[in-house]
Amino acid sequence: MKINRRSFIKRSGGAAAISMCSLGIPLTSASTNAVPLFRQTLSSSISELKSDWQVLVIGSGYGGSIMAAKLSEYFEVAILERGKEWKAGDFPDTFANTASQIKSVINPLGLVDFTIGDDVDVLSGSGLGGTSLINANVLISPDDSHFNSYDWPTAIRRDNINGKLQQHRDAVLSVLAPEQVSTSKQRAKQRHMISSATHLQEKGEAIEIDNLQLAVNVVGNDNESNPQGVKMNQCTQCGDCVTGCNVGAKKTLDTNYLPIAKNNGAKIFTQCLVDTVEKITDGSYRVIGRYISHNSEESPFILSADKVIVAAGSLGSTGLLMRSEQQGNLDFSSKLGDCFSGNSDVLGMNYNQKIDAQIEGHGIHSPPNEQYKVGPTLTTGVHHLNGPNGKLLIEEGAMPRALVNTMRYAAAIAAPSSSVPKNQRVALDLTLAGEGGAISHSMIYLGMGKEVSQGKIKLDSHGNPKVVWPGALSDPTISALREAMGQHTQVFDGQMIDNPRSEWLGGKNLVTVHPLGGCKMANYVGQGVANHKGQVFSSSGGIHDGLYVCDGAILPGAVGVNPMLVISSLADRIADHFIQDNQ
Repeated sequence: MKINRRSFIKRSGGAAAISMCSLGIPLTSASTNAVPLFRQTLSSSISELKSDWQVLVIGSGYGGSIMAAKLSEYFEVAILERGKEWKAGDFPDTFANTASQIKSVINPLGLVDFTIGDDVDVLSGSGLGGTSLINANVLISPDDSHFNSYDWPTAIRRDNINGKLQQHRDAVLSVLAPEQVSTSKQRAKQRHMISSATHLQEKGEAIEIDNLQLAVNVVGNDNESNPQGVKMNQCTQCGDCVTGCNVGAKKTLDTNYLPIAKNNGAKIFTQCLVDTVEKITDGSYRVIGRYISHNSEESPFILSADKVIVAAGSLGSTGLLMRSEQQGNLDFSSKLGDCFSGNSDVLGMNYNQKIDAQIEGHGIHSPPNEQYKVGPTLTTGVHHLNGPNGKLLIEEGAMPRALVNTMRYAAAIAAPSSSVPKNQRVALDLTLAGEGGAISHSMIYLGMGKEVSQGKIKLDSHGNPKVVWPGALSDPTISALREAMGQHTQVFDGQMIDNPRSEWLGGKNLVTVHPLGGCKMANYVGQGVANHKGQVFSSSGGIHDGLYVCDGAILPGAVGVNPMLVISSLADRIADHFIQDNQ
């Protein structure tokens, strides 16, 4: 019986890859190249969770952590985080360990929250520090004109013009202290991305190239304290940012804003899942939730607070308000759940090209050779200026160590070739040779832009939020991003693998790592869910005094770039208004 290359890989290689990855067989030797770190535990024992608080912050992502850090100077603050506390060295770096950290009903403390929607899936982090634990650390702001749109409340547009929004941006940057991988130390994947962009520029494409600012300790010394007193190591260029930094170089929220909050007296409680919020007759709020032990046993709690800040992420915050409206005595704007955006996120791969881009992460294990430096996950951005709804942004990526072996086989199945050089590189991958194979000769792309359409967040039959967006796949911005990735792929004779969800998980859903909207800020209740201060509207048009939303949920749609800095700047601004209004 004749067996072609694709069927051979399916019959033999795929099973071998999965079994090797499940066993945790390393790509390289298991020696470590990072100085071990000792970091203070930030979370308090659940026994310290008393029943009454001045301010409760639900969630510890950028919105929640920044609010807690600033408010704790003036108020008694407690942070409730659904996930557990992670430390450098604890993050998974094999396929099996990473798969075991998918959050689910039977694994409620998993690191990775993958929410499957009808049309768009959402990937986010779950743990102390939220998605900062598994993001790619990029601090970038959209053009100033972005905030002049009438989608934003009048006060935000005014503060953009008068410079106050820039002041909040600067305040955030002073804490997160971004750095760049310098031009003199560019990695192979950066040089490749710049080369393909330059080639397209020469062909007449309107393109700008950007050296990205990263919340990573790129040049600092090992085992030295940052201004918040947290020990940091220098980035080893290992490429594992998005599965958790075991080196201790990422400037995640547990290394800056959360220590500030703790040092100011805030109490931090992990493994606390909030189900609903209710208003009490005296004007304060009742927060109902469950503490989840390490063996997944649940203990219910009921807390009261004068002020509640909902900062559980786009899906989490929207879902919490929806459940609260269904089950309690709170009423919200009819716009709750509207204006969802995936920031036009498109993931793609330029597979098995001529150039060795060295994208295979190695974590705390030794690289294939001393010259093999992957770099942080994202370092370079290419702006395509003529998108259908403004600029498009494509950033080069790296593949974390946990996924490398599996991807070597999966990509070979998805993109077969008759080219002898390409098949030789595939053969290296199938034997797990360690370097120089088809995956190393590939490039990961993350594309962003501004969708023309928007989706909705709705509750499923179990009360969990999901995205419903029938037009997402056909949005012109999504199509334009795929076309632009295809242009980059053709420059060095690669093969485009269009959508990882379609190729390896089935279905056609888009996958976003930047969920935005659902609790849009607006001038009044007919336009959105919260005002420019984050205060939540009642259905009658007033506000629920003391109830706030402060995270990516309040954005009115896509920002077209990594939204971390926009969310953080708005949180800094909301915190200042909170302090002024409540002192």
